[in-house]
Amino acid sequence: MISYPSITNPNIAFKGDEIKMPPVLIVDDEVDICYLLKGILRYRNIDANYVTTLAEAEAHLEKYDPPAIFLDNHLSDGMGMDYISRFKKRHPATHIIMITAYDTSIDSENAYKAGADFFIGKPFTRETILKTIDKIDLR
Repeated sequence: MISYPSITNPNIAFKGDEIKMPPVLIVDDEVDICYLLKGILRYRNIDANYVTTLAEAEAHLEKYDPPAIFLDNHLSDGMGMDYISRFKKRHPATHIIMITAYDTSIDSENAYKAGADFFIGKPFTRETILKTIDKIDLR
């Protein structure tokens, strides 16, 4: 079936009677975390793509406009924190959820100052991810 972008929201495509959001982007160098997040998001019928570097994330974001990005901070090619404002500038409607094992109040404060919508420490629970998704209503 052909998908048609919505006039009111170009991120939403219609397939027959079904409304389908584009996939969420997960940026994390731990592939097992990517798979875990993809599985959790499926509980809300949300599809996700993942990349493992900031360079791959930038390439992905040149082509796609995801409704949300789960962004790790410590990546092999840089700090996710340094990319929040860049991603927000190019995709202002995209929600950025910083996920990091370095869960300090300073990191949280810096992430919010940079434009993150949410800050989640690792290890996270399924409930934490689902509550966050429900707050931004990506369904």
